[in-house]
Amino acid sequence: MATNKIEVAFRNAHDHKTGHGSGFWVHNGEGLVFATNRHVIDIEYRHPKYKGHGYVLASMQILSFDSSGRSRRQQVNRAVVATHEDPNIDIALLQILDVSNPDGIAVVPANVEVIADTGFLETDLEWGAQVSFSSFQSWRDTHCERPILRTGILSSDPAYAFVSTKIGRDRVHLLEAFSFAGSSGSPVIANAKGIQTSPELTAGDFRPAQGLSA
Repeated sequence: MATNKIEVAFRNAHDHKTGHGSGFWVHNGEGLVFATNRHVIDIEYRHPKYKGHGYVLASMQILSFDSSGRSRRQQVNRAVVATHEDPNIDIALLQILDVSNPDGIAVVPANVEVIADTGFLETDLEWGAQVSFSSFQSWRDTHCERPILRTGILSSDPAYAFVSTKIGRDRVHLLEAFSFAGSSGSPVIANAKGIQTSPELTAGDFRPAQGLSA
């Protein structure tokens, strides 16, 4: 799954705030949607201190790449935003309806089938599995605006949802990895493990890589 940078600006009558995160394109069988974390595009969801101050999402840009690997920004003029009915699930899907400067962008979407379902999480994914995620955190290549790849491990037992009263969520899996501002919305991949064998061989304990979440 190719990682893209998303840049946002919020304004009210007296002030403006900016920020950025990561995200990726997904083909859901009907068209393309852009997946990121909800707190990237919703400033009141990001922190309660912004509630009641009249901030609105004033602009949004998605940085993608052309076929030569050069970064290009698309100004999003209109999008339909879908969030989860459970407010504790920090995800947003953007159906992009209108953009400026769309030419030259090489979008690399992930098919929705590569994202793990409950069965994979509970039966195929193992405790301590190595994971990786690419993101536009502060250590990114700022000259060409290319993401960097970080790795970590799955530190909670995937057979059970991790529960923590400190974060107020009970449907998560805990990762141990170095993550900084700008990583929000990154695609998380459970790396392949074992050795892939032919049908005549039974050894190897192979599992292909699998997308987990944003």
